[in-house]
Order: sequence, then structure tokens, then C-alpha cells
Amino acid sequence: MIEGNTDAVVTDETMVVLSKTGCHRVSENDLFSLLLGKIASPQHARVAAHVLFWLQFSRHKHKGRPGIYKEDIELAEKLGGHPKTYGRLICDLGAVGKSRSKKLKLLEPLFEVGYGPKPGQRGGRVRWIFATPYTDKCIEDAANARQARVAAKAGKKTKPLFGTIAANLSPQIAPTLSIQKNLKEKLKDPFSKPKEKELDSLSEKAQAEVSRFVSTWNNLCQKCNRGILVWRSSEVDRYAKDLGEIIEACNIESLTDDELEIRLRVLCQSLAKVADCLSPAFQHYNRDGLQLKSFVMYGPHLWAELEREIDRRKKQNMMKQALKS
Repeated sequence: MIEGNTDAVVTDETMVVLSKTGCHRVSENDLFSLLLGKIASPQHARVAAHVLFWLQFSRHKHKGRPGIYKEDIELAEKLGGHPKTYGRLICDLGAVGKSRSKKLKLLEPLFEVGYGPKPGQRGGRVRWIFATPYTDKCIEDAANARQARVAAKAGKKTKPLFGTIAANLSPQIAPTLSIQKNLKEKLKDPFSKPKEKELDSLSEKAQAEVSRFVSTWNNLCQKCNRGILVWRSSEVDRYAKDLGEIIEACNIESLTDDELEIRLRVLCQSLAKVADCLSPAFQHYNRDGLQLKSFVMYGPHLWAELEREIDRRKKQNMMKQALKS
């Protein structure tokens, strides 16, 4: 399915949703915010939001039912990750995987799944996805929640779009304890000391290792013409303590400069090969290159995958040398 074709034939229920909202679609982010509360897995919620978004524009029909066809490769290119992963996720969320859907805390499958040829073809087999009443209810709830958020920001009370009671997402007003500060105590120390930087709070050895790690990474980014990936000093200072803990936990200080450079070069140039086993959120956020915030969050796991990739490359080189000899 070509996602750019939004001049689509939608179901009657979804047409009601679109006409009442006054817009062409409920966005993926609105759907994701709603589905994240219904599904325990963020990975499943992201795939479900993408599918429900395009179910609003079911351009083709299969056996008389409006639906869309989504291939694993298409989902992998859009959301990142391995294609086989999305086949499993779709089965979890659809009617094919009812037993698995219960593990995801779903009341019922989000959509129905079928198989058949592409539109206009007699042969072949692709996965078709069809909307259900529960699909339309999720779209309605997402639109209501979005309207409630907009109204809360504007400070207005609005009626729900679809006759249901919209959730009150505005913060609850609660009494807070107000304490009058003693001005005399404040005047005793008129010049407060600046906040100590995280890098300065580390030991000398930890500071040296963090500086070596960051400088090696930044130099590699410049050599590889990836200057956009250079970690700024303000970011490094913010995450210095976390970097020090990751370096110690992964025993990075035992690596020589050349060994460290080899590993960081893989992260700089071939992050997709290392991050294939990580979450789609990590892959999407770092689609243009590794960000310091992500390295801090996924550091030990990412470094373990990196070591596996280094071992795999070493074995390949040994096999090539053995064949040449």
C-alpha cells in the first residue's frame, strides 16, 4: 500500500470519526498515546498505532471488505528493525494471535488479519488487515483524548466528540504548603556557590577515562565526516557520571586506544548492525547516528551487542585468511 494515497475509501464508522473531528486523520502519536495505556509493550503499541492510522484510509478491498495490506519489509523500512519482528507483532495484535493478545492485556484483538493476493492480481499472497468495531472505538477514544488535551491547554471545557465521557486530563488542583522563607538567613550567604559539574565530581581516574572515551568518539566522527554526531561538552558534563559507570561496568578502561577506536568506529559507521536487537524506539531515535542520551540509556546492552559484532568480524577475517593460505 502506498501510504501517500490518502484519497481513500474508509469504513462507515471511520468516516463518522473523520467528519466529526473535522480533520483528515487521527495522528499516529495520538493513537500511540492511547494504545500505550491499553498494551503493556511499547513495541506492540507503536506497530498498532501505525496500522490503525492507515486503516482510516482503506483504499483497497479484499473479498468485499475495505482493508490495507502491509508487508513486513514495508513496516521495517518505516519503523526500523528486522522484518520478521513485525510479522510476529501483527499476529500478536490481530485475530490470528488471540491467545497472545491476552498476554498484552487487550480486551479483544485490535484488528482482523487475512491473507490473499494484492489488488488487481490473481496470484500471490500478502497479509491483509481489516478494521473491526474495536478498531473504530480506539480511533474515537484517541480523537476524544486529543480534544481533551487541547481543551485543557486552552482552559476550556468541551463536550466529547462521540457521545462518550472524555477523560479530564487537566492536572488536579491540590492545596500546597506555603512556607515563608527567612530573609535574614538568605542574606547571610548572599553569593551562593555554583553547582558542581558532574565531571568534576568523579575521581581523577574516572575523569581521564571519560575524557578518553569522548575525545576518541569525537575524533572518529570528524574523520568519518559525521560531525553532526559529535557529543557537545554540555551533554558530556550532564551525563558524565553515567558514562563513568558504563565504562566501569563494561570494563572499557582495559581496552587500548586502538581497540577502543575499532569499537567506536563500528558504532559510528555501522550502528544498524549492532542495534538490530534493540528496541524500535532506539533504532528510530538514532536513525541518523548514535546520540549520547541513547548511549547512556542502553550503554551496557549496546556494548554487549557491539562485542558480539566485533567477535563475528574477527572470525570472518580469520576464515578469509585461512582460505587465502
